[in-house]
Amino acid sequence: MWIRLSILVALILCPTFGCNRDTKTRDVEVPSVTDDEGKALMLSVSPAGRADIPAVVSGNTEFGVRLYTYLRRSDVEKNLVFSPFGVSTVTAMTLAGASGRTKSQTETALFLSLDAPRSIQGYAALLSELAECGRPEKPPPTGRIDPSAYYPRLRMADAVWIDRRYPIDASFSRILNGSFGAPVKRLDLSDHPKAAAEINAWVAAKTFGKIPHVISADALPESCRLLLANTVYFRGTWMEKFYVEGTVPSPFHVSGTHIADVPTMRKTDAASSYAEAEGVQILERPYFPGRLSMVIVLPRARNGLPEVESKITSSVLKGWIQKLKPQAEVIVFLPRFKAETTIDLRDALQSLGMADAFTPGRADYGEITGSKNDLYLARDLHAATISVDEDGTEATAFTGIISSDSFDDKTPPPPPEFIADHPFLFLIRDRKTGTILFMGRVNDPRG
Repeated sequence: MWIRLSILVALILCPTFGCNRDTKTRDVEVPSVTDDEGKALMLSVSPAGRADIPAVVSGNTEFGVRLYTYLRRSDVEKNLVFSPFGVSTVTAMTLAGASGRTKSQTETALFLSLDAPRSIQGYAALLSELAECGRPEKPPPTGRIDPSAYYPRLRMADAVWIDRRYPIDASFSRILNGSFGAPVKRLDLSDHPKAAAEINAWVAAKTFGKIPHVISADALPESCRLLLANTVYFRGTWMEKFYVEGTVPSPFHVSGTHIADVPTMRKTDAASSYAEAEGVQILERPYFPGRLSMVIVLPRARNGLPEVESKITSSVLKGWIQKLKPQAEVIVFLPRFKAETTIDLRDALQSLGMADAFTPGRADYGEITGSKNDLYLARDLHAATISVDEDGTEATAFTGIISSDSFDDKTPPPPPEFIADHPFLFLIRDRKTGTILFMGRVNDPRG
């Protein structure tokens, strides 16, 4: 069972009236980062930053749930997938260039309890910590599994493109490089076809081709001066894989209203954690070797997802996760599923408090250039995909499902059944830090 997720978040900044050529801001040499894959090793991480990871994660969780609450309303019958961590990271990058109310509103929208410098240090430490997710703690024994085939691949990349004629302050560039591993690239953003082609090529490379095209030439505003981007790519295999021959077409209550047959995987699982709460069942399935996991929240009622969504808060989500307990066995029925989401997050971020950032004449990004400028956020593009399916060559033995009508005191109770045959929520998280990497819902497994 492979899980593949890719996301892109891109912030586009424009000046209100074009670039001010009379500014006293100096144009500086732009640092270059030649090895994006090794960027996590280049981050400037302090002990204080590591101590601030819990505060950043807590803010990210609150931000993710609030963002989900907003996005779920856009089309209640569609699937949804996004990366709370990806969106918050690229938004936090703008803190390095923000001042005044723009800065304070961004801190509020991201639910950051620390000031901007400490928050940025915390993000640097968290990025460095998450970079370790795909690395084995120790090599497997000789002659055993190939770690490249089983260990998860979690790749995060950030970049900034600045119009080649626009000034930038050296301190802003240093923060992006040192805290976010984001190389600052010069580009002629007035040449829209060429700029879009270069940005799309970068995104495709960082998402291993899963998001080949996200920005068209006409999506770049005429006055575009700066674009910040974040990508997250994840590929993992279950700790206990489903046996491909156990997957059969089964009825799924699409959006809780009509039925469609979808390929459904079945397994009596010995690696999952399970819990029950008011109106829901919660299942956590770990990925090999166990640090990352998928949590699935299944409403009891077939049409119960909207009600569950209306009640979800960060404290409710934390409560569900805290209830999870390892189980000797859980009978799992889970459909293959996929989802894609492309959206401009401008309205969502404004609803969370970032009003000035998107308003010409009120946004204050003077720290980007080192002096007063007319930059504001024009667009916040987000694209995400998820695909959950099997790899037949990785199949393991199928365990049959045995049920009994009754049992006596000497017979253990039957294992819980988790039958995902109707819409559900899901999230992928780092169990060590608590970071929510991806979050979404499945109304129709077919996409």
